[in-house]
Amino acid sequence: MSLSTATSTLSAKQTWTPHPSLPKELVSVVIKVVEEMPELHCEEPMDGEQYAWPNMALDKLQDYAFTKGFAVVTLSGSEKKGRIRYGCVHHGKPEILEN
Repeated sequence: MSLSTATSTLSAKQTWTPHPSLPKELVSVVIKVVEEMPELHCEEPMDGEQYAWPNMALDKLQDYAFTKGFAVVTLSGSEKKGRIRYGCVHHGKPEILEN
């Protein structure tokens, strides 16, 4: 395997680094949080992802957002109907995930 091939197969979690403006006293704490996340939670959300429970989708989105320096909020939806709209706390761009 060449170096370029090995680099292209690294996961988002393996290539993640703390934001340079993160206060030094928080770097080790943030690194530990990311290390404890499931690998999949560090990957960019994809259209059509489905989860058994809305809280599973929110957990994945919040973990991903954490690695990118933002947060996700619930915009609307109903657990009863199985459809929740999530969005970026800064930009309000919704992600629609079904359970």
